[in-house]
Amino acid sequence: MKKQILFPLTFLSIIFLSNAQIPHVLTLNDIHLKNGEISNYRSSYTDLIIPSFIDGQTITSIADETFENKSITSVMLPSTLKSIGKNAFEKNELTSVEIPDSVIMVDDYA
Repeated sequence: MKKQILFPLTFLSIIFLSNAQIPHVLTLNDIHLKNGEISNYRSSYTDLIIPSFIDGQTITSIADETFENKSITSVMLPSTLKSIGKNAFEKNELTSVEIPDSVIMVDDYA
């Protein structure tokens, strides 16, 4: 009897895990980066983690319109971030955003 119950639970676990989205950690291949400012997101990942450092640069800002209209559903921002530019995440499908206390400026329609 236990084997009959265990198999369906294992099968359901495999199905659930295979459908789970694993967040993508942003890299230099996904964006333009200059003086710690991220701009021009050019990848198609929708669940993002923005790390504190990319290519040796401390991430301090997100430029205007960087992630605009990219179907982003979730984003975790780094503790080094200080500003988010105008329309940075406008026209997305955000369901989860983690904004650290370090952010001191969020521009219009971000």
